[in-house]
Amino acid sequence: MVDHPPNNRILVVVASEIEARAVAQGLGIENWGEPWRTHPITNLADLLLTGVGKSNAAGAVARAIDRSRYAALLSIGIAGTPEPESLPLSASIAVESATLADEGIETESGFLTLSDMGFPPLPGVLDTFPADPRFFSALSRITDSAAHLATVSTCSGTDARAARVRARIAGSPRAEDMETASIALVCARLRLPWGGIRIISNTTGNREQQKWDLKAALERLSALIGPAIDAGSNALTSS
Repeated sequence: MVDHPPNNRILVVVASEIEARAVAQGLGIENWGEPWRTHPITNLADLLLTGVGKSNAAGAVARAIDRSRYAALLSIGIAGTPEPESLPLSASIAVESATLADEGIETESGFLTLSDMGFPPLPGVLDTFPADPRFFSALSRITDSAAHLATVSTCSGTDARAARVRARIAGSPRAEDMETASIALVCARLRLPWGGIRIISNTTGNREQQKWDLKAALERLSALIGPAIDAGSNALTSS
């Protein structure tokens, strides 16, 4: 395998082994490496398996980012949606921005974010992190839709929680995941452009009434990984 120019590769980040397997299948390879260790998957990209959740994602990405090797990061995986009418199962979304949706304090008068409390996660930046415009534009052309994303530590398994998460964030996020905003925070700290794709695997809200199609979502992820790497690489090198 011949590397892309040393500082022009993309770091592809997934949380779970099932997502890593889907990436590998989509690229026709068998090995996706070990957790928290980067593994080459194409001549343009390496894969990083982080483990599920904000702490795993932030720690693994901070450890892996090497500006002498990577030009950008692509966060890709599955997500839930509170609006299946506009985002049906297996739909793909380009992430426009990701918000730390439940980092803060719950008070009698409502939820206060870290920024509301005077402790923004990054100086001069509030709790929402926009994707790199070039990356977002390129990924938007190969996905079904664009969306703001809520990154949560506790997923919405009740209708009330799903509604609270949406109400906290301007623009009403159309999907939930457990990693992207924490990855975006690390990228902002280390000045690395990032983009994201999420495939809808389930609905949020009442756990007993949720609808799932994990198989179809992972198949869609497999189909998109190659085009996503190419699109992101072209966008970054042509600008």
